[in-house]
Amino acid sequence: MSINKFASDFERFGFTTVVKDDIIEFDYEGIQFYTEIDEDWLKAINKVYKAKQYEIDFDSKFQVSNLDVEFQVFKLTPSYVFKPYFEFSDIKGDKVFLSNMSKEYQLNLFRSDEFNIKRIIERIRRRHEGRTERIIKKRPLFHFRFDDFFLNFKTITYKPKKKIDREKLIKTGREKSKSCLFKLAVSESECWELRETLKGKGLHIPLSIEEETDLTIPKTQYEDDLVGFYKIAKSSLFPSQAFLSYYHVIEYNFLKVSDEELFNKAKSIINATSFNGEYKNVNKLLSILQKHEKNLDETSMFRGVIKKYIDEEELINFISEIEISVGEKMYSKPKEEVFGERLSIRLEKGHTIGNTAKVIKHIRNSLVHSSDKYTREECVVPFSESETIVTKYIPIVKFLAEKVIFACGK
Repeated sequence: MSINKFASDFERFGFTTVVKDDIIEFDYEGIQFYTEIDEDWLKAINKVYKAKQYEIDFDSKFQVSNLDVEFQVFKLTPSYVFKPYFEFSDIKGDKVFLSNMSKEYQLNLFRSDEFNIKRIIERIRRRHEGRTERIIKKRPLFHFRFDDFFLNFKTITYKPKKKIDREKLIKTGREKSKSCLFKLAVSESECWELRETLKGKGLHIPLSIEEETDLTIPKTQYEDDLVGFYKIAKSSLFPSQAFLSYYHVIEYNFLKVSDEELFNKAKSIINATSFNGEYKNVNKLLSILQKHEKNLDETSMFRGVIKKYIDEEELINFISEIEISVGEKMYSKPKEEVFGERLSIRLEKGHTIGNTAKVIKHIRNSLVHSSDKYTREECVVPFSESETIVTKYIPIVKFLAEKVIFACGK
């Protein structure tokens, strides 16, 4: 029976199983639980374990069968209410529908080598740890929802009325799905994208061991505008938008720091005991003003902000920790060009702040102006490989933004 084959698939993860009709009992390292399989899931199990028509493309994140092709999608626009099903059709009887991932796709992911069982085991452990000894003695086996075993992404599926060959099915399905997603954005303000288009990969850098969350009330009041930029960055799905929002935290202080620097220089002249209205004194003051205006470019203002609010040695240590954790000098000796230029951060006092300002400012300019300066291949295009470069530098600009917010708090 297919249900027995399904149960035996758990053995590769260290589970022992016993099948009793539509119930499977599990034992994992002494944790005992059971799950019930409803009629719809039983039909899907029989279909998947008896047929050999399914094929998953893990790079492009879709499943194709003899009858349809199902692409994983992700949502771009936040909303409080999500309509879980949209169906499109044409005069030929072809259909495209956005819905929860099919049971067949979920089962095939489970059967693959790509399946992450750790997520399931952690969930099972949490359920077990939440039970008291009295309850365990009374009911040794606890119930675990069958659906909770699987990954359940949203998908868009193309199902033609007439059977066509797989290559054409995938090509046509991709084209029609993308057209339907655009129509959905126009007519319903629901913005979705195929997961396969997300070529820019995120960078997870474990800098420290996760500890219990500190929920003490902060003693500091933080500037609302800076916090607003920071929250937009943290909540953004797009590396480019997150990068720019972190950058805005620093940019917000450009004029403040620049004016303060000018004020202190001018004050040192005006407050001197020898200062009077003579030409040489006034000319000296004007010289400072002119020199300040001449050097008032955004890179120098960026450098001025991080020099004022951030300790260079702390910045050096932060960047060094990242490079150690990933086992690569990704910032101090980068292998790739950064949007048309070979830029690096010299991790040495007197150089790190200036180099960091130059690199971050260059990426910011590429995000805003790259189409004017570089070839199309070097532009920052949503969901492309260029997002990977931006993502690599997000930890640094995020670190700088947080330090500025902390320093500006009261």
